Amino acid sequence: MDGRSQFTRIRTVASLGLAVIVFVLSITGCSDDRTASARKTEDSLADVEAVAMVEMETGWEVSVTLRHADSGWDHFADWWRITDASGSELARRVLRHPHMNEQPFTRSLQGIEFPPDIRRLVVGAHCKVHGHGGNSVQVDLLLDKGPGFTVSRQRDGGQ
Repeated sequence: MDGRSQFTRIRTVASLGLAVIVFVLSITGCSDDRTASARKTEDSLADVEAVAMVEMETGWEVSVTLRHADSGWDHFADWWRITDASGSELARRVLRHPHMNEQPFTRSLQGIEFPPDIRRLVVGAHCKVHGHGGNSVQVDLLLDKGPGFTVSRQRDGGQ
């Protein structure tokens, strides 16, 4: 066998070997699809982008701006909630339908009463498919504003 025939044979075997490897990887799922899937899941989490809190005579009004890749009735951000620093739920706003063409979107809840000694709150959102895990906003009620939040008071003819 001359050198040229042997080179052609080696190249053919190498090509077949590469084809087998690509085939095995494609059927076992060993590819960058895992990274893409993790990124898709992360992008599918419901994120709280902003919180506006107003204390009024009738309680607190809280407006929350969310972003989520709603894709229909089976996959959408279905509620946001306010918890204290230990995770106890203080209020929840149910979102009854997807907001596919309205991103980000803001929804409010009025008449919320918090315990008088409460200072720090956490506002987080929930996705019907992926649950919790997106960005939340921590609110300090003693501050007028902070990262992702504003607080104002209109009690007793206030500010």
